[in-house]
Amino acid sequence: MPMRFINDYIAISLCLITVLFSHCSQSQGMELLTMNELLNAEVYSSMEEALKEPEKVYKLDLDRSGLTHLPNYIEKFRNLQFLALGGNPFEKFPDKILNFEKLQVLYMPSCGLKALHPDIGQLKHLKELSIPGNLIEELPASFFELEELKLFDIHMNLLKKLPPEIKGLKAMDALTISMNPITKLPEEIGELKNLRMLEVCGATHFDRSSDPDYNAAINARYPVKKPMKALPESITELSKLRILDMSYNGFVRLPKNIGKLELKRINVSLTDMPLSEVERLKEAQPNAKVIAVGIE
Repeated sequence: MPMRFINDYIAISLCLITVLFSHCSQSQGMELLTMNELLNAEVYSSMEEALKEPEKVYKLDLDRSGLTHLPNYIEKFRNLQFLALGGNPFEKFPDKILNFEKLQVLYMPSCGLKALHPDIGQLKHLKELSIPGNLIEELPASFFELEELKLFDIHMNLLKKLPPEIKGLKAMDALTISMNPITKLPEEIGELKNLRMLEVCGATHFDRSSDPDYNAAINARYPVKKPMKALPESITELSKLRILDMSYNGFVRLPKNIGKLELKRINVSLTDMPLSEVERLKEAQPNAKVIAVGIE
């Protein structure tokens, strides 16, 4: 082989090796912690401490820090995979959160949010999203692109419906949509084959706070106390479902084939069910703990 071709071959090989090494380095940089590793990772609750070694920050807890927006320097935490922002009065979902492409857990309770970011689907590795106590009325289309989402908690919001696109969240393990003005669930919920926990309890008279004005505000927010009247029959196709909370709703009867499920715990307290329906439930689910407070 002529020397010129040998030199060309060597140059091309070196180029390929460089590209491959670069790709591997990027892949290694994109490695995610397992959920167990993330659970045991150090939590940074001081921005000052976190900025000393930003590359080591996997978990950042900024709950109740008085933030109205995220500072620009937060983007230095390129390995961030857990972010807690509860109790900060953002009102608007911070755009900067979308830059954390490794984010797996996001907690934003009581932030005054009126909507999720329309591009939240960019958080491809998000596994837990907890946003209770906000003012969200609907879910953006991109939310249903979160294919790795396992836990979604949106209780105490203003969500009007759960759209049929929910069927796309195949990894969903726990779904909490309690205390929202949702009147019915879509039949497509039966396609969440990995779902183990479903909480759809309705609103009730709220008196848990020591502040009577806060209690009154919550009660005024949920004037309809028992919004849901029936569960779709497709719910009996959730073979992995173990916990079902349907309390404080207007349910009169259970799905016909409720016996197909293998529940461990079911709560039908303060529904409109007659005692005979509760007895049918106990017969159909002999291994489940049936909670039926207020049923006569």
